[in-house]
Amino acid sequence: MIVAQISTIPIGTESTSISGFVAEAVRALKASGLKVMVTPTGTVVEAKNLWELFRAIEKCHEALCNAGAKRVYN
Repeated sequence: MIVAQISTIPIGTESTSISGFVAEAVRALKASGLKVMVTPTGTVVEAKNLWELFRAIEKCHEALCNAGAKRVYN
């Protein structure tokens, strides 16, 4: 089992508020079926292997880009 803390930051948004982007990222991670725990400084994710973890992070990035972020920093 792999436990990782990730922080994904949308860049190039039209507003200084990123709460909507954070909600989209968390929604995408939870949809992956992995155990997700949101903390004040990042999100802790439990995965069976690296492939499963990276696939969930990729979905998170896609969700942020679809929500309007021009770039995503992890």
